[in-house]
Amino acid sequence: MRPQVLPVWLEQTPTKLPEPKKRLLSRDYLEKTLNEISSLIAEDSHSIAVLSNRQILHHLDPTVKLVGIVALLVTATATKSISFLLFLNSIVFIAALYAGIGGKVYLARIFIPVFLFTGMSVLPGILNWITPGQPLFVLYSGLHWQTGWFNLPVELTVTKQGLKGAFFVILRGAASLGLVTLHVRTTRWSLFTKSLAKLGLPAVAVTVFDLTYRYLYLFLFLFMDYLLGRKSRLAGRESQSAKLSWIGGTIAGFLRLTGEYSCELNQALASRGYRGEYPADLPLTFRIPEAGFTGLIILICFSAWGGFF
Repeated sequence: MRPQVLPVWLEQTPTKLPEPKKRLLSRDYLEKTLNEISSLIAEDSHSIAVLSNRQILHHLDPTVKLVGIVALLVTATATKSISFLLFLNSIVFIAALYAGIGGKVYLARIFIPVFLFTGMSVLPGILNWITPGQPLFVLYSGLHWQTGWFNLPVELTVTKQGLKGAFFVILRGAASLGLVTLHVRTTRWSLFTKSLAKLGLPAVAVTVFDLTYRYLYLFLFLFMDYLLGRKSRLAGRESQSAKLSWIGGTIAGFLRLTGEYSCELNQALASRGYRGEYPADLPLTFRIPEAGFTGLIILICFSAWGGFF
C-alpha cells in the first residue's frame, strides 16, 4: 500500500490572525447586552436561593410582614432623630445578614445608590450658601463675585447644620431602601401580591403587578433570542449606521411583539372568565413568630415616638 500523503494546504502552518486593537469601548454592544441580561437572570436566581432559606423572616405571614415594614417606613419618614435612624439601619443590616442576603450585597445595593443619588442631591445643602450655621470648613474667604441675579457669598463654608441635615437625609434614604430590599428579598412575589389584595389594593392593579413580574422574564428570554440570532449571523465588523438601524428595528419589532402578547393575554383571561377579581386565597396566620415580630415592630416604633430616642 502506498503511504498516504497529506495535501500541501494541510501541511502548511496556519497564518496567525491579527490581534484586535484594544479600545476604550471595545466590547460589542450585543455581547454587552447579553451579559447584562445574564447578570439580571443570575441575580434573580440568587434571590430565589435566598428565599429558600429556612429563616423566620422567610416564613412569616406576608400580610403581617408587609404591615410591619410599612409601619417602619412611616416611622423612618416621620422621625427627627439621627440616633434612631442609626439604630434602625443597624437593625435592618443585622436582619439582612440573618436572612442570607450578605453584607457586601446589602451595602452595594443600599449605600452606593443612596450616596450617589441622595448624597449628590443634598450636597449643596451642606454649604452656608444654602444652610446658614456654625462653620466647620472654610472653602474660600474674601471673594465677592456678582453677575446679574447670581451672587456668590463673600465666605463659603461647610456648616454643622448643613452637614447634619445631609447626614440625616442619607440615613433616612438608606433605612427606607433597606426595609424595602429586606421585604422583597424575603417574600415571594406571588405571596406579596396576595397580601396587597388582602389589604384592599384594587384587584386590577394587583393582577397587573403579578402578570408583569411573570412576563418580564419571558420577554427577557425572547430578547436574548433576538440578540443571539443577530450575533450568530454577523461576520466582520458592523458599521455604526447598521448598528443603529438594527437597534431601531429591533425595538420597534419587540414593542409590537409585546403588544400582541398583551392582547393575547387579555383574550386568554376573558375566555377563562376573568371579570376584574383577584382571588386572594391567603389565610391570615398569627403564630408565635408573627406575635414576636409584631411586638418588635411596636417596640421599635415606640422608641422613635417618645421612647428611648
